[in-house]
This record gives sequence, C-alpha cells and structure tokens, in this order.
Amino acid sequence: MRIPLANNLVTRDGTLTKDAKIVNGFVESRGDDSAVFKRPGTTNLGPVGTGLGQLLTTWNESIYSVVGDELGQSLATSGSFTGRRLFCAIATQSNNISAISPDGATWTLGGFPAVDNWTGIAWNGTVFCAIAGTDAIPPGPGSTNAATSTDGLSWTLRTLPVSASWSAIAWNGSVFCSVAYNSTIAATSPDGITWTQRTLPVSTGWISIAWNGVNFVALSETGSGIAATSPDGITWTQQVFSTTGNSGGLVASNENFYFVNSGLNAGKSVNNGVGWLAGTLPGSGDFWRGVATNSDSSVIVAVSTISNSYRGAISSDGITWTPITTPAAYWRTVVHNGFEFCAISGGYRDAVTLVTSNIAATSLDGVTWTQRTLPASANWSAMCVGQVL
Repeated sequence: MRIPLANNLVTRDGTLTKDAKIVNGFVESRGDDSAVFKRPGTTNLGPVGTGLGQLLTTWNESIYSVVGDELGQSLATSGSFTGRRLFCAIATQSNNISAISPDGATWTLGGFPAVDNWTGIAWNGTVFCAIAGTDAIPPGPGSTNAATSTDGLSWTLRTLPVSASWSAIAWNGSVFCSVAYNSTIAATSPDGITWTQRTLPVSTGWISIAWNGVNFVALSETGSGIAATSPDGITWTQQVFSTTGNSGGLVASNENFYFVNSGLNAGKSVNNGVGWLAGTLPGSGDFWRGVATNSDSSVIVAVSTISNSYRGAISSDGITWTPITTPAAYWRTVVHNGFEFCAISGGYRDAVTLVTSNIAATSLDGVTWTQRTLPASANWSAMCVGQVL
C-alpha cells in the first residue's frame, strides 16, 4: 500500500528521517486497498499532543493509532470506527479498584461497588463482567458478588446464584460462564446480570476457564489432572490432562488451549480440550500463573508470580519454552490485545503472602519488555481486553 506524503508535517524531533515520530498526520483509507496521508485542516482530529492519537492508519478492517511511541488498536467494521481496544485490570481484597489502558502505558483508575476478592474478568462485546470469590490460600468463605461495566471504570453490583469461591470467568459469544473453587458449582449468564447455576462433573479446585470457539475448558488447580469441557456452559464432561503441580494460567487461541502451572508443566490441547500434549517450562520452583498468545498463536508468553528462577518464558508451540527477561515483579497475569502483550503484578511473594504492586509491563514481541506504572499499588488479580466506544 503506497501512501502519498503530505506537506507541512511535524515530527517529534523536528527531522523528517525515516525514524522520525510524526505528530500531526493520519492515514485515511479509501476502501479500495489504498490510503492517503493527510494532515490536520482536512479532518478535525481534536487536540494532538504527546500520548494522544498522533497517527491513524488502517489494515485488515482495523484502524490503528500511534499513541506516543507505541501502537494501539481500535477495531473498525466496514471502515467505520467502533471503539478503543482497552486493557481492563481489576484488584482483589481491600483495594476495590479497576483500571483501563489503551496501550498498557497510560492507565485510568476506576472502582468497584463492593469490597471483595475480585478474581476474574471477561468481555462480551458490550460489557465487562467481573466475579468475586476467593484469592486466599486456603480459600475463603466465598461470595455472591459479580459486577458489570460498559467502560471498565464505573461498575454495577450484580448477584451470582450462590455463595461460592468463584475463581474464573469466560465468554463464548452467547453466555458468560464462571466456575467456583473446591466445588461442583458453575454458572452462566447472557449479560452478567441474570445468572443460572450449573453443575460441574466433580468437586475440585477449579481455577481457570477459557473458550476456543467450540468448547469451554475448565482446569483444576489441585494437580490431579482434572479438566472439564462443555459446548455451552450447561452440560459438562470430565476430561484428563497430564500434569503435576497446581494449574495456573489458561488461554484459548485459534481453536487451541494452552496452560501453564506451578509444577513447570505446560500443555497444548488437541481435539478442543479432550486431549492434551505435555510441555515443560524452564526453571525450578516457579509458579507460572499467566499465559497469553499473540493473534496467530505464533508467540505464547507465560509469566510467574512466585519466581525462584525465571519470571517469564516464551514458546512458539506451547510445548518447548525458553526463558525471557521481564522487569522484576510478582506477575499475576498477561494478556494480548492484538498488538502487544501486557502483564500486571500483584501476586504472591511466597505460597501465602499476597503483595501489592503498581508494576505493569508491555512487549510487542514477547521478548523485549518495558516496565509500566499502574495507577495504584494494589493486589491486581485479573485482566482482559475489551472494546469501548
């Protein structure tokens, strides 16, 4: 795609070299696989400054904005701008806060309508939904609290069908599905408001859930090799996956599931979560808690909350892993927004001590990481990506 150059461009350092940061231009799609570079005056961009949308371009039905020196994404449908892609993070226990960011670097602080152990968050295309349950070892008494938000900042309290140690939540295109720790309890909701209790096939430490386009998969934290699959969140079938150690992170990408755990085990699903291929994470005594993939699953990143050896690892297949260097933090989770990875910290210093932190980190390739600052020091517990107008 050739882009005609506009006149009177302004750059960050005043030069027009190939690496100059342009601060007053944008690219307009013509809808025929061509685009034209423009400058303010032809289109009202609003105030343009450091950290604000300095450059827009389009590709594959998406609008891309350069913010500062970073790249963030806003989805588009039929060439129409439909919103910003945001990281949305939540904190557990007494912090009672949330935060959103378009790029993992600049964060805005929000709050929750109740103090609770907020443990999981998911996005359904319209709202964020968070669930509360337990974040303690051993698990606490549980909760009936859920919350929904259209922007990740202002939240409305909702009620889950039963008090339980709700641990994870996912969306499948029709319903949210949440699972509870040390129980047979699950629940589904079309909107995060009205919930129906469901039954899992066995009582165990359900800790994670994900959707791959065919099945929900839920994994147990107890190291017993227990998994369960469901096409709808209602009917569940117990499965077996080979693992030792407590299961931690689970992510679905391009029909595959990938998991990591505290026993240095990793895995990749086959047959939509019915079968699993085993992998090995690097290190010794690390508690691998979070895992994420880029858009085509060619880069898979894992992060550790209790680190004796490594705080991060990378893989191209979910089986063979290589250590990576991240900023020093007790990483709790990592997600990918279509452009970059973002990790947040606030995990466990040891098996029982939960620490507060304001450290985040971003990476375009999963290898090179830049430390960022969250808007508050908190027990950051979960994060997802949503699209907000």
